[in-house]
Amino acid sequence: MSETPRKKICFVMTAPSALRAFMADPIRRLARKYEVSVFCNFSADACENLFDATVTRVHIPFERKIRPWADLRCLFQLSSALRRGRFDSVHSIMPKTGLLAMAAGWLAGVPVRVHMFTGQVWVTRAGFWRMLLKSMDRLIAWFATDIYADSPSQRDFLVAEKVIRSGKVLGDGSVNGVDCDRFKPDPAARAAVRAQLGIPQDAVVFGFLGRLNTDKGIGDLVEAFASSSVAQSAHLLLVGPDEEGVEAMIRKKFPSMREKIYFAGSTDHPERYYPAFDVFCIPSYREGFGSSVIEAAACGVPALASRIYGLTDAVAEGVTGLMHAPHDVSEIRAGLETYAADSGMRQKISRAARQRVLDKFQTERLVEAMAHEYERLLAHG
Repeated sequence: MSETPRKKICFVMTAPSALRAFMADPIRRLARKYEVSVFCNFSADACENLFDATVTRVHIPFERKIRPWADLRCLFQLSSALRRGRFDSVHSIMPKTGLLAMAAGWLAGVPVRVHMFTGQVWVTRAGFWRMLLKSMDRLIAWFATDIYADSPSQRDFLVAEKVIRSGKVLGDGSVNGVDCDRFKPDPAARAAVRAQLGIPQDAVVFGFLGRLNTDKGIGDLVEAFASSSVAQSAHLLLVGPDEEGVEAMIRKKFPSMREKIYFAGSTDHPERYYPAFDVFCIPSYREGFGSSVIEAAACGVPALASRIYGLTDAVAEGVTGLMHAPHDVSEIRAGLETYAADSGMRQKISRAARQRVLDKFQTERLVEAMAHEYERLLAHG
């Protein structure tokens, strides 16, 4: 008696960095039961060591920015590949590739088309660009058969904005949770990073880790820090790719802070930097969930975060972190000063933050939730 052919799932991602950060664990788990392919722009990073031979990698030259003719070529290339592969499901999580993947899946007749929303670029835009980008999200929802969001508050926001009619959230939120064996309190890493940068071991360090750009509220954080009463004793460490010349702007605007504000650049090992922070700051104007918050929390680092959808799910206000209104420099400054003045409070929140991740956001829990969803989605046909 011949074996029943395994169902086929295609994951579509813009870049390998997003693939590594968000989908590697779920893909490896699903590959145990299904034939899994990953369509991604592998030109800079082939991800050869990310998966074993059970996962097929296909290069599609996606670009992050809108390029109408190049995007149209990718759409037809993707649609043709999906049709030839006779996939049972196509799955996307990024905005631009989400539109291309859902449209291509619809054109190719893929029966299950899954998209997970992880944040809306248009939230901080106005006028034509807001209308265009929001319309793209609506098209994603129209082409998809199944909609997910990586946080309950983001789902509710999308429903209120009439982008989607309904959607699901896996577990308590996030895309694939946190590996708590990788992200954990690490005194050795804390000491090493501080020694490398010349930061005193007993100093209070406020940190940010992520893309350095306007939407992350970095300017607000630096202004709050520079004008705070703790600027002379505390330190600010910014880790991540500088996408908009943020370092040059800050060095020019705050020359007196040169020995207090550190730029560590990009890293493939965030687990080394989180333990060096006493407080993780994320003053973003938009987030889907805020995975960096729970990664920091798993390392025992409390948060100071803006009170926006997504982050209100990642932070239990008053328990695992303090929150402030977005754009409010005075509230950010007050949060910095509150944390700096009370080491006992920091330690209490630190313990609560890690425990909440252990209870709600471990990778295994989110990966299994996705596996169960696919058992449901592919149960028929």
